[in-house]
Amino acid sequence: MTDPRDLSAVRLDRALDRLWAGMPTRDDEALIGDWVAEDPVRAMLIDRLPTAAAGDVHVTPADTDAAWGAVAARMDVDVVRPISSARATPAVPARTRVKGSWLIRAAALVAVIVGTATIRMLTSRAMNEVAAPRGQRISTSLPDGSVLTLAAGSRARWSRDFGKAERTVLLDGEAFFSVVHDTMRPFRVRARHSVIEDIGTRFAVRAWTEQPFVEIIVEEGRVSVRDTSVTPQPRTAELHAGQRGRLPVKGPLVVSNPPVNALAWLGGTLEFDNTPLSEALPVLERWYNVTIVVDPSLTRRRLSARFEAQPIAQLLVPLGVALDAVVVQTGTLITMTPR
Repeated sequence: MTDPRDLSAVRLDRALDRLWAGMPTRDDEALIGDWVAEDPVRAMLIDRLPTAAAGDVHVTPADTDAAWGAVAARMDVDVVRPISSARATPAVPARTRVKGSWLIRAAALVAVIVGTATIRMLTSRAMNEVAAPRGQRISTSLPDGSVLTLAAGSRARWSRDFGKAERTVLLDGEAFFSVVHDTMRPFRVRARHSVIEDIGTRFAVRAWTEQPFVEIIVEEGRVSVRDTSVTPQPRTAELHAGQRGRLPVKGPLVVSNPPVNALAWLGGTLEFDNTPLSEALPVLERWYNVTIVVDPSLTRRRLSARFEAQPIAQLLVPLGVALDAVVVQTGTLITMTPR
């Protein structure tokens, strides 16, 4: 049986890798922030090192080892003083707390971390971000001329030197990409446990945290999909125009034909085809910026419906018919109960 502490170390290892690359997810930021808050030694260590994540200093593995050695030696004789938001722990020699390369890499990641709230400040110094609020979808052009369209409740980030050597976008949520192809500068999308690389021109990625998979739909051209959750040899597969791929957290890429109107949301239409209610409700909540509370007896039902761009109030009756439920709206709260 796997020791939970080993699994935690692996999760932190991967989170630090993504932060080192300037591409952490929200879960990564929270995990690393909690890790720092547990021990003031970690905050002090990071506080005394250059800001690698911001792109101001290039730190090689040798630099990292040297920096760690210097700081650890200093800490052996200094009193470790907890930062304001960290929980105080006994001052012990720092070397006794370092087990594995993941802590060594952490030493050169960022300059100042205080508690769990400042990781975003560190990453934002080197990243541009666009977010689509709940209830809206947003289109924007990237520095290379590529265009991305974000579904409601999604966000995308990219480095401020995007396009100089490579083109990488971090995605939380769902987006459609129309890419200016360039064989010399690969275009990649990092979403949860996957890396999607453009070989063609137009594709969509869905990577919601409530989904047990990342979904890719290729409208035009080709993309390669790499599963970063598998080490040391990540799995890679290729999708072609007209194909949908679903990459679960564990398991191979599942390829199928997407529904005819899978990308209808780009035109302001939501379509559900025998979709589990548990999967459809978060989409509706983000799309209309509402909260939906469902009677437990309805959770196993499936939704087949087409919703055009119209106010949520006009959809309550057809939604109730589709689910054979009583749907009531009170402000931004919608409740569903059996008929």
